[in-house]
Amino acid sequence: MNEHTADVRERIFSEESVAAGSAFVSKLTSPVGDVAVGPRSNLWLFVCLRGDGGSTTVGEKSSV
Repeated sequence: MNEHTADVRERIFSEESVAAGSAFVSKLTSPVGDVAVGPRSNLWLFVCLRGDGGSTTVGEKSSV
């Protein structure tokens, strides 16, 4: 995990959302609600993951 990724997690992930320490999350990503991001996964620019109607999980080594 780098400083950029840690800063992004603080700003955009709600209390319900969780990202593994080894995941990359672009600062232009918008997770909403119950979202989980697995180890070594990537959420790239302009991705919107919605977990407000149920949980959303991005599995290990996935790229979205």
